[in-house]
Amino acid sequence: MIRVSSLEKVYETAERDAVRALAGIDFQVEEGEFYVLLGPSGCGKSTTLRCIAGFEEPTGGMIQIGDQVVFSDADGINVPPAKRDFGIVFQSYAIWPHMDVFHNVSFPLVHGQGSRPPRREVRERVMRALELTQLQDLADRPAPFLSGGQQQRVALARALVREPSVLLLDEPLSNLDAKLREEMRMQIRDITKRLNITSIYVTHDQLEALTMADRVSVMSLGEIMQEDSPLEIYKHPAGQFVAQFIGVANLIEGRIESVDDGHMGRVATSVGGFACTLSPGLRHGDNVSLMIRPEDAVVGPEETQGPHNVVRGEVKSVVFVGEMLDCTLALSGLDMRIKVHPSTTLTVGDALAVHVPPERCHAIAGTA
Repeated sequence: MIRVSSLEKVYETAERDAVRALAGIDFQVEEGEFYVLLGPSGCGKSTTLRCIAGFEEPTGGMIQIGDQVVFSDADGINVPPAKRDFGIVFQSYAIWPHMDVFHNVSFPLVHGQGSRPPRREVRERVMRALELTQLQDLADRPAPFLSGGQQQRVALARALVREPSVLLLDEPLSNLDAKLREEMRMQIRDITKRLNITSIYVTHDQLEALTMADRVSVMSLGEIMQEDSPLEIYKHPAGQFVAQFIGVANLIEGRIESVDDGHMGRVATSVGGFACTLSPGLRHGDNVSLMIRPEDAVVGPEETQGPHNVVRGEVKSVVFVGEMLDCTLALSGLDMRIKVHPSTTLTVGDALAVHVPPERCHAIAGTA
């Protein structure tokens, strides 16, 4: 378990005013949970990870790893990194080129703080870590002869060899090609779940967050904008920043003209009225942005679509991207992205009507 309470970090600089990197964030990661901090560069996600590891000293707040409080400004506690129970994988793998795979992985056991385990135990623990990462046949390979994916797995094995209760990962896949990233995403999640390791994973990659996380915290400017399951964040973003950062979203300005049972309502827009779900706290008369994901627009015969939630426009562009057609539909005064099956026949200039089911429209506070 990891608990972070009111965590603040302010950087003082001579050249400019103080920079507040973390603005008093709170979250808790349960035992065995895979938790992802997601956000753009400069949002504070890596700073959060470095504070948990002890590489940065927070300005205020509290950090607890398991039963140990490792930082508390109120109590004057700041436990050194070597005495915090975690393994870490950095963006740069920090593989020592003069060592082979075995000695890279054994380094924390042989040279880490505390007594060195017996040689036999070192070998057993290293080989166990290499088997977990499918590197057991490469134990004697010199580091310069490793591929990018193999180096990444060496760094992961080195983080696991001490059998920590917590694993911290700071954008560990950013240097890999797309196919290898996909493979390693699944490998990392599978290993952490099999070992029941509590994990915090930092990334700016939405796909990594959505496919790997049990829960995601979307960060911006040192604050957590929304924390929830990947599916809930994607379907029901709490605000415009989350809606636009996670996936692709059409945002149409409108006004709530009726509220049904608290979570459903009707929104009037420049392209027509929409029955939709409502973010918590929205009321009749509020100005909102109606969020429609491109894949939620249904193309079909207009007579089968019913009188509600239908928009009509002209096809402005059609791009084939393999598993779908990515199209832009020109409406009155705005463009709308839609995704349709590649077998659909669409050409630029076609008149098109699309239907969006009410449960796939979501009204969020504010205007785009």
